[in-house]
Amino acid sequence: MLRPAIIEDAEATGSIRVSAWRAAYQQFMPSNCLAELDPLHNLGALRERLAAPKKKLWFTCAAVNGAVVGFSMVGAPRSDTLAGHAEPG
Repeated sequence: MLRPAIIEDAEATGSIRVSAWRAAYQQFMPSNCLAELDPLHNLGALRERLAAPKKKLWFTCAAVNGAVVGFSMVGAPRSDTLAGHAEPG
């Protein structure tokens, strides 16, 4: 099921983010760098985002039997970009 992310999803999305980085970048980054990735890094900032969602940020979780198994975050770019473009999270 896809649903809007809530504050309680912060830790699960952090773990998923780190797992995805480790899988995607294992051929391109030193293993010690990937091993040092912390699922709790930026947890406070993520919780703040989820507590006060902005209209220009769409944060969605995929859940199976109530457990978060994936997420997507898309929003307005944090820096200048071409008109009509978005920045994936």
